[in-house]
Amino acid sequence: MILIGLTYQDAAKHEATATGVIVRVYHGKSTTYYYEFRVNGTKMSDSTGTCKTPLTNQFCQVGAPVRVYYTYEPTNDSMLEDFADAARAKLQVGTVLSAFGLVLMGISWLVGRYGSRSKTSEEGDDTSNDNDSEVISIAPKD
Repeated sequence: MILIGLTYQDAAKHEATATGVIVRVYHGKSTTYYYEFRVNGTKMSDSTGTCKTPLTNQFCQVGAPVRVYYTYEPTNDSMLEDFADAARAKLQVGTVLSAFGLVLMGISWLVGRYGSRSKTSEEGDDTSNDNDSEVISIAPKD
């Protein structure tokens, strides 16, 4: 998430806009918007899971015009959302997930460190000797 956010943040410095049109909307486990737009007379098409730039009250339905943000630096990408807004959202989610991961790692470390001490002290109270073993002979007696 953080890496995607940083890429979008860099892309926001180089973004441009064009007017596009939604050509297909797929509703499966998630919604995907397929759109087309023109850059310098060249027809481009792409898809995205987010549509935040409708230009009319048709919103993001087939045939509706939308604002397309596109960039060629650092990668060739386009979306129906401002790259700066997308970067901010990805960085926020990534920061929260990273902080949560660090907390879990800290808890795991504490449990491992202090859990092993209490386990060792419990084992120290055991008076049996693990090195003593019984030998069972299965050879016939003479």
